[in-house]
Amino acid sequence: MLRFPSESLTVVLGRTQVGGLRLRRGVPQLLETLHGDAATDAVAAALELLERWLRAQDVRGRRIRLILADSHARYALLPPSAIPLRAAEDAALLSARFGELYGEMMEWQMQAEAQRHGQARLACAMPAALAQGARALCRQSACHLISLQPYFIACWNRWRGRVDGREGMLAVLAGDELVLAGFGRQGWRSIRASLCDAAPQTLADAIHREKIQHGLAPDLPVWLHAAVHRPDLARLGQALMPARQDGEVAGGGACLSQAMALAGSGA
Repeated sequence: MLRFPSESLTVVLGRTQVGGLRLRRGVPQLLETLHGDAATDAVAAALELLERWLRAQDVRGRRIRLILADSHARYALLPPSAIPLRAAEDAALLSARFGELYGEMMEWQMQAEAQRHGQARLACAMPAALAQGARALCRQSACHLISLQPYFIACWNRWRGRVDGREGMLAVLAGDELVLAGFGRQGWRSIRASLCDAAPQTLADAIHREKIQHGLAPDLPVWLHAAVHRPDLARLGQALMPARQDGEVAGGGACLSQAMALAGSGA
């Protein structure tokens, strides 16, 4: 079958659903979403769901960008370092910091931002079995996994140009998964991921508590991204949502995983 050189798939793997879109010459086409049940072994359930989705799609030879729901990830801030760290020292710092926050994490794959003098760095971790399993499934399906990242990271990479170098808080909401990250002109100041009731007052309270806990100004600007369009959250902050060419908000008619794919792909 003829392939367009610019064609790729963005796939979002959540706790109980997987879906995405095909991006062809910059135009997104939503793809089917598959649903599963919550399971005790979240990694095995997620991989089984991804395998089913890949089998149901025409993925042979395609490039895949895989985005993980933030429930599959853990986040941390690494303290500033006055001197450059060697790779082994940086890995030890990563392991120690995540261990301090979450306990033993030998079975997790960790990665941090590049070192910046005098600035805290954002780091994330995902289950190694999930990352390795996703790569293996893509190989089995004869497609090419070109990136694998959590949803918050995808959103930050998309919109950092609008907020970098300023002071504020980024709030990323996808279903009931919320990530709040405070930042200033000198880099990151806080990050927290949690499950949260998506009611406006509950979110307002969560943002307020986060500011107080980390000594952030009560009137600190908030940039808010809700994967599925939520006009009722407008009072909580400046909205970060992609817009369709017709002026409608992207993701307005999409399910959660499709809406996340629209935001994460830059469509």
